Amino acid sequence: MGCINKKSIIEPNHIKYSNNKNEVKQYNSPIDKSNNTKSYNKSFSIIEYQNKQSKLLQSLDRIIVDTKSFIKDSGKLEDSYSILNKLGEGTFGSVYRVIHKLTDQIRAMKTISKSTVNLQDDNRQFLKEIEILIKTDHMNIVKIYEYFLDDLNYYVITEFVSGGDLFESITKWESFNEEKASYIMRQLLSCVSYLHANHIVHRDLKPENLMVEKSNKLKKINENEINIKLIDFGTCNYFDGKSKLTLKVGTPSYMAPEVYRKSYTEKCDLWSCGIILHILLVGYPPFLGDSTEEIILAIMVGKISFDDPEWNHVSSTAKDLLLKMLDYNMESRISAQEALNHNWVRFNVSKSEKTMNQSVVNKVLINMKSFSSKEKIQQAAIAYIVHFQYAADENEELKQIFTKLDKNGDGILSYKELKDGFSSLHKSGMIQALNEAELNKLILDLDQDMNGYIEYGEFLRATINKDLILNENNLKLAFQNFDTNGDGILSKDELKKVLGTTNNTYIQEIIKKVDENGDGNVSFEEFSIMMKNILSTDKKKHKGSFTQNTILASKTCLNFDDIDKNIEEKRI
Repeated sequence: MGCINKKSIIEPNHIKYSNNKNEVKQYNSPIDKSNNTKSYNKSFSIIEYQNKQSKLLQSLDRIIVDTKSFIKDSGKLEDSYSILNKLGEGTFGSVYRVIHKLTDQIRAMKTISKSTVNLQDDNRQFLKEIEILIKTDHMNIVKIYEYFLDDLNYYVITEFVSGGDLFESITKWESFNEEKASYIMRQLLSCVSYLHANHIVHRDLKPENLMVEKSNKLKKINENEINIKLIDFGTCNYFDGKSKLTLKVGTPSYMAPEVYRKSYTEKCDLWSCGIILHILLVGYPPFLGDSTEEIILAIMVGKISFDDPEWNHVSSTAKDLLLKMLDYNMESRISAQEALNHNWVRFNVSKSEKTMNQSVVNKVLINMKSFSSKEKIQQAAIAYIVHFQYAADENEELKQIFTKLDKNGDGILSYKELKDGFSSLHKSGMIQALNEAELNKLILDLDQDMNGYIEYGEFLRATINKDLILNENNLKLAFQNFDTNGDGILSKDELKKVLGTTNNTYIQEIIKKVDENGDGNVSFEEFSIMMKNILSTDKKKHKGSFTQNTILASKTCLNFDDIDKNIEEKRI
């Protein structure tokens, strides 16, 4: 495979269609706002239904801990951020590199003019791009921290991905092979599968919207493991699976023919993925022209050719996947999940998988077990710190373990994937046995937002080394976020808001355990003591838990034969 010819790819693509004044309004969020649950396909759920008439398991306190509720309008931009430099400009606004004043973290800020966007048709006047970013939790989708607004603009604060876009990275290399291409495509297809499962269509997938992470350890891009982040959700919308979308939006070279005809489905994203795959395989897009008009005409014909000599070195399985993605008929075009299961993706990704370090896996399971026993307010504080103060790329081992467990590659962990993963790790001698009750509670507690799946953020909260995050500064930031009126204490009402509950008895019990001076509130000192007790408690509880002798001596194996009988129906 040759080098990527960047000039031939992106020169005409600075034009982006955006005539979004008459977008069909029936595509509202599929998420039930009353209970904050998602409309994923039931077959992927962690909680598998055994009895249609049974009720949600009552033995566990199912208080929802969800970082999505922490992402909010944060007041005045200038109070929190300083602008460092401008990174770029797009159809809807500009992107800047900014620094968070309290933490010195570098982040990205996208400014969006109110005059150029359509607001949702409800009384919240909420920008759809922000709403979608808040609802997504995927290791390859850029993370949102907060947003601001003034009379003229919205300001969206996201993580800053320092490696530049995909083309900026791969055009510098002397060679590129199918294994590297499949590693990238699996991540992209995982994003698309995740979005489509949430009834979200992106509509502007292109290499310029795929940012590359630098290795935290090497301080550079690892050419053998190109980790990407999908950005720019300004063209996203919801789809209902029944009606066709009609808005002609996207970047010309990557838009599917049906988008130009203004009658399309979420499968338009797979066409865009096919264009990206074509570029990764041979270095240029399938539909060429000297102008945007000529490119569009070539797309509307839709003829794919493998006659050029570059294709002589491309495998037949790669060509097969490409043809399935660039199927002119959107009804028969491959889906994102089907593409993830294609032999070309599975074979090449399996070759690049690393053997997991046993000590790391053992520590991950220890952290999972200890996390499930935490008080909900402790879990909420950890959730806040991991999302807002901890960069996910700082622990590459956790990312590898999550990917290993995520067998179908859709970016979430289902009940079956966790069950199979723990069973496999035990059989290989990498972890000690869990009894049935431990595993039952562990899996239920990991799903903190009760949406039926373990998303990447939930996995990080449970597995992260608490010594890394429970420092004084992070605890202050979490406390300040929970202390909404800024009076220096957490009241009963503030704790109820943090945990999303109206259960006064439960909140009073929490306060009683923490409130050392008996004033009925939680001060920062009391909050800090509670959080730091996690570290000493965990070390005492799990000292020597995972020695090899313990593993070999244990007579209780990971037994999943009866576990489903103990899982009651859970409403998605």
